[in-house]
Amino acid sequence: VLMDTTSLVYFGDGDKAEGILDYGYSKERRFDLKQVIVGILMTKDGLPIGHEVYPGNTNDIGAFKEMIRIVKVKFKIRRVIIVCDRGMTSEDNIRTLEQDGYEYVIGMKMRRLKYEHAKKILSIKDMASVTKDLKGKEVHLEKRRLIVCFNQEESVKDKKKREEIIARLIIKLETQGLKSLLIHKEYSKYLKIKADKPSLDEERIKSDELFDGKFVLETNTKLNWKEVILSYKDLWKVEAGFRTLKNELEMGPVYHYTERRIRSHIFISFLALVLKVLFHKALLNIDKSLNLSKVLEDIKKIKATQITLKDTPMVLRTELEGNAYHAFKAIGLKIPPRILDNPHNLQESV
Repeated sequence: VLMDTTSLVYFGDGDKAEGILDYGYSKERRFDLKQVIVGILMTKDGLPIGHEVYPGNTNDIGAFKEMIRIVKVKFKIRRVIIVCDRGMTSEDNIRTLEQDGYEYVIGMKMRRLKYEHAKKILSIKDMASVTKDLKGKEVHLEKRRLIVCFNQEESVKDKKKREEIIARLIIKLETQGLKSLLIHKEYSKYLKIKADKPSLDEERIKSDELFDGKFVLETNTKLNWKEVILSYKDLWKVEAGFRTLKNELEMGPVYHYTERRIRSHIFISFLALVLKVLFHKALLNIDKSLNLSKVLEDIKKIKATQITLKDTPMVLRTELEGNAYHAFKAIGLKIPPRILDNPHNLQESV
């Protein structure tokens, strides 16, 4: 079971929902607004199986521990391995998990490593293939079990992005003052200052190359190191689910003014996510070329208008085209006629 959390900002007067609305760390950077925290549970295949709603000031560790407790009761799970992204990586969080006896796979913030340690563990020598684009290896550092991962395609992207930043920085060094460069995080990390005069930090640029295309996982599990990498990569399915909830299904922002309605709104959005995932899987089973988002876009283009022909009311519908037509045919649904002589059948047709 994969778990992740997100924050939903709140607009409106929520006096009757004070038990669930609160200020906290906003993943949408709206620290001026109250929020709620939503946690989602998914299978490794990306099927949503449950969700929980927490007060807006709940941190990730608090939400995870509560979700784990609920999951163990609902699904009778004996073993839990928490898989977390780099946003949860702190010594306090890791200590909390270990003290509570949980196994974990957590993404490390690599640049917090001492450079001599990074240089030692980030070498791509002796790496073995995990997938077509991904290599990895297991290393040990101060009694910590680390898995180093390398993606060649991402390495090229990282290098290109850095070169573009440095090219812009060289131009700005000639035209802008020190203050404007320092407040720009993208530029300041490649600067060195001597006698109030900024210049390129060639040493920093060289050391940054060490991190291109790499990420490091820390784990206390006994899983094979390749299984550790694959379990971490599964997180994208949960994150993709959240993007769907927030964007395509419009779960947020929230305007309801009672806790019951806020929870109901989130629950209905979650059910819509389940249906969308099942629909997507059904399409892939029939024809892997069918794209769910494009199918839905084509369905939204369908229009119908009521006309009167010789005193007889009729409904005329536009053609069902593109991905929607192919999906209907592939699934075996009967495509309704374009002209209906009974306007009451309009809803069924559309």
